[in-house]
Amino acid sequence: MKKFLFSAIVACFCFVMNAQALNPQQTKLRDDIQNFLNEEGFRAEIDSDGDIKFKREGLTWFVVMSSTDVDPMFIVLMRMHPYGEITKENLTPILNEINSWKGVKIYLGEKSYSYRAELYVNSAEPFKAAFYKLASQIDNMSSDVISILSNANK
Repeated sequence: MKKFLFSAIVACFCFVMNAQALNPQQTKLRDDIQNFLNEEGFRAEIDSDGDIKFKREGLTWFVVMSSTDVDPMFIVLMRMHPYGEITKENLTPILNEINSWKGVKIYLGEKSYSYRAELYVNSAEPFKAAFYKLASQIDNMSSDVISILSNANK
């Protein structure tokens, strides 16, 4: 029984590790996006999770790829923030309202929240074409959240 349990755990671990690996097409997309960001001066790097991490205007941004979506491939441009003045408790009531009319979405985690723009692509070209517009929309969403929360507190 112990051998079976150990084998099952090892098999599950191997399955999870393989599920997170990117195929060659996904790796090429990630590399192309990283190269684009570096050419734009953002000094992008691959973090320990395999995501692209870079700084823009002093804030940390990520490009995250799904390893399960192949054709087209799913990527997310996001900016994460730890809870502070903006808390999970004051974001929750406005979440449905603001997520219903914005292309950028807010996701709440345990210790942080994030603004995310999602794309399905077959190459880096659509990302390159949309990058600055999506980044601007994320910045605007952040301003909108602050404005909505300020008005709610009046």
